[in-house]
Amino acid sequence: TPSLDSNANVKEEPKTVTLAIAANDTMTVDGKEAGPLTLRNALREAITKKPDGLLIQANPNSSHNALAQAMDAAQTVGISKVAVTQAGANGG
Repeated sequence: TPSLDSNANVKEEPKTVTLAIAANDTMTVDGKEAGPLTLRNALREAITKKPDGLLIQANPNSSHNALAQAMDAAQTVGISKVAVTQAGANGG
């Protein structure tokens, strides 16, 4: 029987935190809703589990202010690697 090496052919997924900003500016950190008061704590907690950085997925209809809040929160908790993408732009 072939031995099952748990590390064989497994691409290491980057452990990045996903912060999604909905069209109504609702934010979720890895799927859990985070308000203005809980955002920093949620990011701080999430980045300890996924230390490779933060991906902000901003809905095209979300406000610039929401994105600024997200970036500010990331900076405050010490996340240096932040990427921003547009979410839901292709009709979804």
